[in-house]
Parts: sequence; structure tokens; C-alpha cells
Amino acid sequence: MVDGKSATERRKTPRLPVRLPVQCDGAGVDAFTHTVNLTESGIYIEGRQRPPIDAELEICLCLPDGEPPLKLRGRAVRCGRRPEEPTGVSIEFLSIDDVALARLSQFVGSRAAA
Repeated sequence: MVDGKSATERRKTPRLPVRLPVQCDGAGVDAFTHTVNLTESGIYIEGRQRPPIDAELEICLCLPDGEPPLKLRGRAVRCGRRPEEPTGVSIEFLSIDDVALARLSQFVGSRAAA
């Protein structure tokens, strides 16, 4: 808890635990890996490569919706791991177009409601 709020209360959108293929490039990272969890505002991916905090990364995320992968830009906000998750990196999305956001929102919303 920070400032009396848990991480869940501070999170803008629900975190969806899901394993999806993802490619991450930039700041010395070039990895094909998998997601650990996903929100409309960011992603946590498995991996031992550790970009510097605030490094900008290109992300190619494959949703199981039959559409082409989402191409997103983000920044590393945390590297390492918590006890409940594998080693990896948290990435906050910096820019996302309306079509990509709609696909991501629909995917996260449909899985969170299930």
C-alpha cells in the first residue's frame, strides 16, 4: 500500500492475467516472448533482458482475434519481478490509436467479464 491505496485501487484499468505472443524491440531489447498480464494502459512481459527505466520500446502484440498484431509504443516503468510473477518488464503504453485501443479494450473487457 502507498498513500493508503493498494496497487489495484491505483490501477486505471483492470489487469488481465493472460499469455499472448509479443515482440519487444528497443533500448537493447529484442525479444520474442509472452505477456504475463495486460491492461488497456500497459503490459507486463516475461524476459530477462532489462531495458533502462523510461526507455521507449516498440511492441508487437498478437491478440487472438484473427486481426493483424497490434503495433504499440511504450516505456519501461519497472524491471524485475514480484513474488507472484516471472522475471520481466512492465511497459506503459505511450501512444495507441483508436482502432488498436478499441481492439485492446474489447479483448480485456471480454476476458475480464468471463
